[in-house]
Amino acid sequence: MHVSLIVACMACVRVGHGRRVQMPDGQLQSSLGPRAQTSPKAKGEGTFDPLGRVAMFLLALSSTAFNPSSPGASRSRLPVQTSALHKWSPAARQRCNHRLCSFPVMSVTQAASRELIGFPSLQARDFQHPRDKTATQQAALFMPIDFAFRQLFQRFEDAGFLQNVGRGVQVSAEQYPTIHRLTVEAAAQMDMPVPDVFVVQNSQPNAYTVAIQEKRPFVVLHTSLIDLMTLEEVKAVIGHELGHLKCEHGVYITVLNILSLGVDVVDMLIPLGLRDLIERQLTQWRRSAELSCDRAALLVTQDEDVVMGVLMKLTGGSSKLAGEMSAQEFARQAKDYDEVAKASMLGRMIKSMDENQLYPLPILRAREIQKYAGSKEYISLKNRLGTSVKV
Repeated sequence: MHVSLIVACMACVRVGHGRRVQMPDGQLQSSLGPRAQTSPKAKGEGTFDPLGRVAMFLLALSSTAFNPSSPGASRSRLPVQTSALHKWSPAARQRCNHRLCSFPVMSVTQAASRELIGFPSLQARDFQHPRDKTATQQAALFMPIDFAFRQLFQRFEDAGFLQNVGRGVQVSAEQYPTIHRLTVEAAAQMDMPVPDVFVVQNSQPNAYTVAIQEKRPFVVLHTSLIDLMTLEEVKAVIGHELGHLKCEHGVYITVLNILSLGVDVVDMLIPLGLRDLIERQLTQWRRSAELSCDRAALLVTQDEDVVMGVLMKLTGGSSKLAGEMSAQEFARQAKDYDEVAKASMLGRMIKSMDENQLYPLPILRAREIQKYAGSKEYISLKNRLGTSVKV
């Protein structure tokens, strides 16, 4: 039972029924880098820092991570991620900057400028999944919480920057210029400011952001994700995280996490069925938010195989045998899943349990993006807003 947010902050924060706030890399701290090792403290060290605790608490409440397979992802109300691999033609199998590259002629860094399809004046509602759009509109009804959080977050936003810049490598035109260019391209295509990007050493392929467009929006990429993905797949991951920023999912994630904390505080006063309904609605919204950001990844790559490939690689990808993998075959696994799930009571039970997870199954996400890529909605968006942009 949780008595107050203050107690939660001081105790490294527990959210939900016995579940701790977990960061994308599974650590119980800010979402940025390994937990500091315990060491003997000099005199004056180790004093309680309430502002620091609140800052980390806010970052935890609002962070979105990319990889559903990260440690702790299934136990937290917080994360978000993607990855991509597709079946290459023999002509496209080549080495590019010591990494398999999914676009054949030249690397990103070799091109002085590239002509891309962009979406000027793009709004979040233009690509949001219907359930995400509805849930966001409903969450917007809690404007006092929204306003208060934004004001409070501005005071502690520098804490996130210091965590990132102190524990990661900041991407720029001179540092990881290829990743910098991919980010600039994706931001231009989605008509939004270029966020700070940081690369951190981590063996768990992942990417994450605090999805709020304030003065210092950022995206963090793990080194293992960069090594696993092709350049276009990395761009899809960046596009996915930009989707979270565009939709400002961090604001609504925070609002809903605070509301769920309130539910826990008074859970003895709420009927069990109603509490379960609230939990289910929150989970369904998080799942649909992921589908929205997979769509954002499609907007910046214009290739459904790349987006499906990201999901496939995070599920069971091998950089060594990348050329032997097929995104289309991966998406077809969803059909087998449905057939077996419908065939027995046990199958239906397992499917029901899967539907209560924070993230849709990767094979279902792949099928969803496949459907969206061929939908009238997507074609209409390209015809209405799509235009050639040079970056």
